[in-house]
This record gives sequence, C-alpha cells and structure tokens, in this order.
Amino acid sequence: MEASTSQTTLSSEQSDLRSFESLLRRQLPVILLVAVLTAAGTLLVSLTREDKYRATARILYLDPATGPSLSADSAERAVATFVRLATTEEVLQRVAEERNVTTEVLRKQITVDGSADANIISIESVADTAGAAAGVANATATSLVNWRTEQRQRQVRARVEFLRQQLATLAGKSAPSEVAAAADLRTQLAQALAELNVPSPELTVVSPAQTPTEPFTPKPIRDGFIGLLAGLVLGVFLAAVRDRLDRRLRSVEHIEQQYPYPLLGIVPHVPGSDLKSKVIDADPHSVLADAYRTIRTNLMLVTLRNETETERGDVWVVSSAVSGEGKSAAVANLARALAASGLEVLAISGDLHKPMLHRYFGVAVDRWAGVPDVLVGTTTLEQAARPVYRGSGVTAKHGSVSLLGNEATFADPGVLFQSPAMGRLLEEARNTYDVVLIDTSPVLVTGEASLLARLADGMIMIARLDHVTRHQARRTARALATVGIRPMGVIVTGYRESEAYYGYGYRPAADTNGRVDDAMDVEPPARAPTGTGGPPPRRATLGE
Repeated sequence: MEASTSQTTLSSEQSDLRSFESLLRRQLPVILLVAVLTAAGTLLVSLTREDKYRATARILYLDPATGPSLSADSAERAVATFVRLATTEEVLQRVAEERNVTTEVLRKQITVDGSADANIISIESVADTAGAAAGVANATATSLVNWRTEQRQRQVRARVEFLRQQLATLAGKSAPSEVAAAADLRTQLAQALAELNVPSPELTVVSPAQTPTEPFTPKPIRDGFIGLLAGLVLGVFLAAVRDRLDRRLRSVEHIEQQYPYPLLGIVPHVPGSDLKSKVIDADPHSVLADAYRTIRTNLMLVTLRNETETERGDVWVVSSAVSGEGKSAAVANLARALAASGLEVLAISGDLHKPMLHRYFGVAVDRWAGVPDVLVGTTTLEQAARPVYRGSGVTAKHGSVSLLGNEATFADPGVLFQSPAMGRLLEEARNTYDVVLIDTSPVLVTGEASLLARLADGMIMIARLDHVTRHQARRTARALATVGIRPMGVIVTGYRESEAYYGYGYRPAADTNGRVDDAMDVEPPARAPTGTGGPPPRRATLGE
C-alpha cells in the first residue's frame, strides 16, 4: 500500500514537472522578453542615478559607574536611548550650523543604529560626495559625544553647588555627627570637582568614518543582474497567468479529451512558410514522412473490411474545426503516402471558399475544370482529374495521385453538394479510385463538411496544437454528434516535440538505390465497419 502511494506521488510530481517544463517551453518568448525588459529598465535607471557615497562612524558606550561590567538590560536601554538622542534637534542643530544645512536634511542623510551586545552606536551617512558622507557621520558622532559630555558636566556642577551649600550649613558645628557629616560632604565634593575637571568618557568615538573611495550605489552590473533575476520570476508568473487564460489546446492529451475519436497520428511542426517544405516528398527520410506513414497504417487498420465486401474505393472527408489547422496539407501528404503504398488516390478540393489543395502539389489550376464544372455537367470526372503524383515504392503496383482541383471560389457550395450530381460524382470516384480524399471547409465555418461526410465513408478531423481552442473543439464535436457523424479519428498537427515522439531514432530503411521501402507486410485482423454514411467501403489493399 505504501509502495503504491509512493509511486502515485512520484508520478504526480513527474507530471507536474512535465507541465512546468511544457509551460516554460511554450511561454519562453514571453519569459525572456519580460526578463530582458526588466533587466534593461533596471540597468537604465541604475546608469541614470547619481552616485551616492556612504560612511559610518561608531561610538562605544560605557557607564562611568560600572564600566565594562554593565548589565545587558542596562546596556540595551542606554544604547537605545542614545540612538534616539542622536537625531534630536539639540544634537543635529550643531551639525546643521557647521554644514550649513537644515536638521531635516540631516535626518534624511543619516541612519543611527545600535548594538546592545557590543554597546556600539553606528551613525551612517549617505551623501552625494565622499567627503560629505564622512564629514556628516563624524560631525554627528562628535556632536552626540559633546552633547552628552555637556549634559554630564551640567549635572556634576549642580552636584558641586549642592554639596557646597550643605557644607555651608555645617560650618562651625562641633557635634561629632555633624563633624562626620561635614567630612563626608568634603569627600564627595572633592570627587565631584575631580570628575568635573576630568570628565568620564561615557561615549567615545572608537571608529571615525573614513572617506569612501567609491560610491556604494548605483552599481549597474549588480542592479542589472538583480533586475534579470526579478524579470525571470516576473516573467514566469506572467507566463503562468497568460497560459491559464489561454484556452488553446496545448497538448495531444488535451485534444484527445475534447475529441472523443481515435488518434490516427501526430504530425510534427514544420517551420517556415514555404509549402514545399511541408510535403513528404521534400524529404522522404524526415519525421514528417514517418508521421504520415504511421497515419496511413492506422487508417488501414481502422477501415479494414471483410474480404467478401465489394471492392470499391473509400471516400474520406478531411476537415477541421477552424481554418489554419493544416487540413489541406494533411490531404496532400496523406494522398502521397497512400499512393506510395500502391493505391490509386483522388484528391478533391472541396473547400470552394478558400481552395488551397493544389498549392501543395505545386500545380496551377487557373484553367482547370474543378468540382463545380463536373457537378454542372460541363466536363466529366475523367477529364477534370489530372495526375499530379506517382508513387515510387517497391510494391507490385505503383500508385498515383490525381487532383480534382480548382482555384475559383463559389458563393454557396452547399447547394452543389446537396445535389444528386454530387452523389453521382462520388459514386464514379469510388468505382475508379482506391481512396478518395476530400478537402472541405472547416466545420465551424460552414455546414459543407457535414454534408459531404454524410455522403462519404468516413471523416477525418485535423486538430492543430496551439491553434484550436477548447471551446471550438467542443462545439465541433457537438455539431458533428448532432447530425449523427462520428469521425474515424483525429490527426494532430503542429506537434513541436518530434524528438520525443520519434525518440527511438526511427528512419525508414533505404535500399541500395536510395528508395524508401513503404510496403506494409503485416496483415491485421478484420474489423467491423465504422463509416458515417454512404455505401460500405471495401477492404483497403496495399500493393495489389
């Protein structure tokens, strides 16, 4: 039981550590920006501040009656008293007249502190110049000592005067008691006169303030370093707040929580805006190519059918919650991966609001006939579909990709997709190709993705990390469930931890001619259909 609890605690700590590491990685620009700005601001303020010098004079307190054997309580009380007296008007007035300043200015310049353990009173002065700092500290210390000396001498004079008056009253007395009292008074008077002539050093300046050789502030390097540390702490705090307020899905686990569909694969983030770098034929040995081969395998497992089913092509709709999640890139790359395994693939540009699919194949379709032309009968599917890619795998059959693309937009594609012509187009595509991939508009933008999904054999959702929000994902899942559509799975794009996902260093093996072996020789078990509408798809076959 204890071992289980310990393991749970360790797992929780590791999860918290990973969450914190992920937070730092996501918000690193914010943290660094805040840290740099804070350090730069602190450094700038430090450089623009005037130099300040600091000097300290120290005074030793000794009770003339007890000397060094003063009790701790008495010493603490006496030192605390002199600390307060050092900033009184009587003490500072002398320094103010000497320095030609006001006592209020002096009070802002000096700081008095006392240590009862060592009976030491420290007078610290801060000034714009080194000489002024030492001069004010020493002048204040001397003024306190002189003021206290004058106070004690005044007390001694008063005692001397009192003793003389007492002796005067005993003059001429002959009684033994009176003679003894007079003798005692004469002894006290002699002691008082001696104390008056040689005052006891109750307060002594034991460490005069030395003229400082350099200012104690500002120190730009120290201040900048402190500002950097403070900025890092502030940056982490602001990053945590910003991340808490950000509703975007940040991890694969978050996407799986919002989309209750099987995870078909994870596509790594490809930096840059060049579309050529975002397709797998740019580098067949890249982690991007590995990712789409994995997705291809998972799709084959999900859509596996019985051998007795009709050999007809599968129609899959590819969509996302919002724009910018990479659905067009996913269609283009998935079509290439399927073609590399020996399948004949048709890629249809079904997003008539913002057609992008043709760009990932590097072709211009300004004069091509597209989906609207086929639906209205001005051309046929055979004439409009153009070959754009040929597989180069080592399977018995070389697959290919044909593109039914268009560049022109259409105001209301839903009218076209609800027409009987759309059903006939997909039926013809099923009979001609092994797999038909339809790039559609986002689910939350229009209802066309749902229309096409009802006519297709399956739907694939694309979800980009750090792009789609929890609210958008939930709305998408509810919208699809409302019309009875359950996607076959979800593909996560924009994953920025490809090293961790492909941590075992997998790269597809190349033969002596440098070709990549894409054949899959594992025959998985049969699986029940999971389509969303339309005729039942056949078993997908590789390398016929």
